[in-house]
Amino acid sequence: NSKSQYSKYYTLLSNYELASGTDEKEFWNLGYLSMKVERYASAIRYLKKASEKQSSVDLSNLLISAYVNIGEFEEALKIVSRMPKKDKITECFAAESHLVLNGVRRAGDKFASLVSDIGGYSQACGDYLNKIVGDYYFERKEYAVALPFYEAYTKVYAHDGRIFNRMSQIYSASGETKSAKEYAEYAVSEVQKSIDNANATIAFYEQKNLKEDAAALQKRLKLIELK
Repeated sequence: NSKSQYSKYYTLLSNYELASGTDEKEFWNLGYLSMKVERYASAIRYLKKASEKQSSVDLSNLLISAYVNIGEFEEALKIVSRMPKKDKITECFAAESHLVLNGVRRAGDKFASLVSDIGGYSQACGDYLNKIVGDYYFERKEYAVALPFYEAYTKVYAHDGRIFNRMSQIYSASGETKSAKEYAEYAVSEVQKSIDNANATIAFYEQKNLKEDAAALQKRLKLIELK
């Protein structure tokens, strides 16, 4: 289950931190493991060190992902702007960051590129693409277009309360009050679980004196809340 997976990765990270050296691969591994246990501040620190020694698109994308996970979209775009080469995953992160920071109109060209090659971007970005394209059309109030993307996303990520809340709003707008009510209730329940889990992890990191990781996870709470 998720708790046993978390425990496994946390133990692995703790042991690796004690034994690791200072080469690029080890910093990369430390960053990756830190992401697995939501130690985002540590992940950013390790991945930056790895980037100082050797740059790559995959490494940059992992660092961008760490910033996106805590809502630091401006920092994510700074990395994108410095990358000499980008791939489809980079473009997915950039599109979401532009949507959040600049609004739906100014992000339009970014999403036009994604939608023009939905198969290629889906293969590269996975179900993350369904979430961000759904968000784009939701913000445009094109609810009928947004809904299938959200439906595909929630088949895989069945506990993302924010998306279920948006689906509730879509059903409400189309007069499907029963579905709207069911999705709203589920959204509230899942969001509360996510908040409780995050707060428990924050308390654990504070107890371990991992204050930067606790503070970074506190930022993530803002992305979990219903809106």
